[in-house]
Amino acid sequence: MADAAFVSNVTTLLSTASGWMAGLSATGGGLMVGYHAVMRNLNDDPQAVAHHTGSMKKVLVGTAIACGATGIVSLVSSAFGGPGPKTGMLILHALRLMG
Repeated sequence: MADAAFVSNVTTLLSTASGWMAGLSATGGGLMVGYHAVMRNLNDDPQAVAHHTGSMKKVLVGTAIACGATGIVSLVSSAFGGPGPKTGMLILHALRLMG
């Protein structure tokens, strides 16, 4: 069964992973928007311009969802005291219910 050290490691892993996810999604989204902006400005074909403009909008929405999801996870985690005893007890309880 899961012990306190395991639960503590899982909560630390989740908080670290959410930080990496937020950083990488924001960076990747910025790079993709920049790419589509350059391609839109270098293209004379109206259909290609429309394609890159639509792609920029989709990337912005996806980046906002990814960053917002990590923010929501952090908010919910902090409501339970962050990666600490309360969160660990919730994970431990969930593991006991599952197995």
